[in-house]
Parts: sequence; C-alpha cells; structure tokens
Amino acid sequence: MEILATHLPNTRGPIEVQRTEFDALLRHGRILAGVVTEVSPSGALLRVGQYTLSAQSHPGFEVGQQILLKATGEGTSEGVLLKLLGGSTATESGLLRQLRSVLSGDRPLGELLQHLVSRLTGGDAAKAGTLAGLGERLAAHVFQPGASGADLMQLLLQGGLNFEASLRKALAQSGNKGQTGALLLDLKAELLGLLEKLSEGPARDAVVRTLAGLEAEQLLNVARHEAGEPLHWSFPVLDGDNWATAHLLWTERDPESEPGSEGDDEYQRVSLGINFSKTGPVRVDAWLRKERVNLRVLVEREPVAERIRSSAAVLSRALENSGRTVQIAVGVAPHEEVEIEARSMDTLFLREHHLMDISG
Repeated sequence: MEILATHLPNTRGPIEVQRTEFDALLRHGRILAGVVTEVSPSGALLRVGQYTLSAQSHPGFEVGQQILLKATGEGTSEGVLLKLLGGSTATESGLLRQLRSVLSGDRPLGELLQHLVSRLTGGDAAKAGTLAGLGERLAAHVFQPGASGADLMQLLLQGGLNFEASLRKALAQSGNKGQTGALLLDLKAELLGLLEKLSEGPARDAVVRTLAGLEAEQLLNVARHEAGEPLHWSFPVLDGDNWATAHLLWTERDPESEPGSEGDDEYQRVSLGINFSKTGPVRVDAWLRKERVNLRVLVEREPVAERIRSSAAVLSRALENSGRTVQIAVGVAPHEEVEIEARSMDTLFLREHHLMDISG
C-alpha cells in the first residue's frame, strides 16, 4: 500500500536546506521508521526522525502507531509516494511482500560481495576508469585474520544494516563532518553510489543483487525485533582466496540455561557461525557476564576439535586481558547443531507467514 506525503518545514533552519536534506532522506529504496502523531478525516501527520510529513491519504492510521515506510523515488507536485511496509497495527502483508521481493535471490553476503568485486575489477567496467579503487574499498568490508574486536565492531557499524539510522543522525548533526565522513564509508552508501555510476550490465546487476541481500537482512531484523527474537548480522570473512560469510546472532537476555549457570543473573548471549573451506562449519556460543565469559565451540569433525583444543589456552589468555575469567568447551556435534546460517532465517514471522505466494 502506498501513501502520498508532503514535508512540513519546521523553524530549525532555512526551508531550502530542510528540503534538500529531506530529498536526500527519501532516495529510492530507503527504509524509514516513523510514528503517527495526528489523525484527521483528511489525512494524518507522521514523524520520521526530525521531519514531519503530512499524509494526504492513509490506511486507517492510529495515533502512536509505529510504521515502516520505503521510499519509492516517485512523486507528484503534491508530494512523494511512500510504500507502507508494516506497523504495530497495520497489516503485515506489506512486510511479507517486501521479503518475497528480496529473499528470492538472496545469497550469503560474502559470496555477493566477492562476485561484485570481480565484476568491478575486470572487463569493461574496469577499463572505463570510472570505478578505480571501488573494488578495493568494498574489500575493506571483509574481516581479515588477526583483526581485533574493535575492527569487527567498526565492520558491523559500517556493514549497511544501520545505514538509514546513521543517515538520520547525520542529518540531525549536519555540522558534524566526522559523522558525515563515516556515513560515506558505509557499505550501503558505497553500493547506492555505484548504482549512479554504472550503466545497465553485469556489474550493475551484481550491485542490485548485493543491495537486495542487505535489505533482506534489514527487513528480517525488523521482523525479529517485533517478535523479540535475536537480531542477526552477517559479514564477509577472508577464507583463503575466497570470502566466506559469518553469521552473528545476539540476544540481550538469554531465556535458555547456560552451561554452568549459577542462577538468574543477567548476561548476553552471542552466537557466531561460519563455514570455512578447510574446517567445515564452526559455531561459537558466548555467554557474557561482567566477570566471566563462557565459550562453547562446536564443529563437525574431531580433528578440527582437537586443533581448537590445542589453541584454547592461548585464546583464553587473550580473552582474560579484558579482566574476565574465561571457560572454553570444545565439542563435536551433528551438522544441524553446528550450522547456524539456517537459524538466521528461522524467524517467527516467516513461520507464521509463508513466503510462497499461491494465491494465483
């Protein structure tokens, strides 16, 4: 369902500047979170970040309703068209339609990015000279062996999943050059910029597929958040000459019991899974408390487990530098317990709403 909306300027700055920032916010494909602040017979007022929108038509909005909108890049002299994806009282069919549109061609992010870089660094695209260095900049979003936890944090922050939230923050702090500079390094910003530089062809198609993979993950995290499920991030990791995809699931408070748990004290749980070409699937579950970290590492093959056990003491000492005591358990388990990628797609929303549309 689409709604027609116009921007209502405020008194915080020149109207021309506000319009320019607002147009940037509504670039095609952007996903925006908003709230309904006022409803009348003729329409509704919507709050998106620091902006107020007047919706000339609305599908039964209620005051206080949280909604999710996608910019279509289309509009008239009367306003811009926004697609309603879902909301706290709106129907979920919009979100389901969006998931169908992007999940049909979804592939692991590492595979998508590696394919894209190969398209950019070879053939006519590279010869044109307009894409010099772009392949290397995209490769900077790959986690490298020996990188630190701070490097991983930076990789996740600039991995494209928080792009719209970062954009809103940058617009709100328009004088902060550091905020704007960080935004330009975001993976989704890089991909959107590529769309403007590339003509139709294999390289542009690869950009579109990679953007679809990112937006699928964004939409799935919307569904997970609504259901109170762990949020999911994926990021590419160097695996020899190829790029594997790591999957990270984070639970603020884990309802399950922890091995060696002493009660109901608060902790966070992080699950990380990756399928390396030489080891097969590896899964790491971490229970994080203020004074202790419990790690459980699962693999499919005993020789791999033995190799990890032989390095456990080194890993333990490195983690204890944070001031926490560390306990590490390594075991062998069946594939369905080790492999974590399938779990990243196992959401309550998709269990209750089938992706296959058989309505005709």
